[in-house]
Amino acid sequence: MRHQAFGETKRSILDKIIAFVRLAKVQSALGSGGAILDLGCGYNGDLLSELGSNFETHGVDLSVNPKKKNLVKGRVDQVLPFADESFEIVTALAIIEHVNDPAMMIKEAVRVLKPGGRVIITTPSALGRIPLEVMARIGLISRTEIDDHKRYYTRASLKALLKQFRLREVEVQHFGIMWLNLFAKAKK
Repeated sequence: MRHQAFGETKRSILDKIIAFVRLAKVQSALGSGGAILDLGCGYNGDLLSELGSNFETHGVDLSVNPKKKNLVKGRVDQVLPFADESFEIVTALAIIEHVNDPAMMIKEAVRVLKPGGRVIITTPSALGRIPLEVMARIGLISRTEIDDHKRYYTRASLKALLKQFRLREVEVQHFGIMWLNLFAKAKK
């Protein structure tokens, strides 16, 4: 089991480009403000650092930069250290494919979401598995990150997982480089 968060060690240029594309896609869906929790936020809370003062930001990951007071060290597929209905938005960017218990992660995301709150998830699609593994093996992206993937989702399988937790208005679409990623959003 891994003990480091994304961004704690050196990232390749392509890793940085992929993260930039992911952040740009998600930022367009966040709206203008509110309390946001980023599950699997990365060592430095990259998404949270990009948000303006209209957002109250919090993040959770396996390891976090101790200089970032809004980040909490922990697992995202266990009970989260936040009260019920605390956040307008919960994001999980490129993390669900890494966790041991994705259903628990979604259950906790829903628990901490306020009524009408939104969950936003990105993950590599099942179509992306082989290209990602090839890029990792030739050193273009982090082999550690790709080797840690426990599963890949299709649009249908990700949508079905979100609907298990009575989320509404569930949308799942392909995006990113060669459309090899999934972007999902849903409301509580």
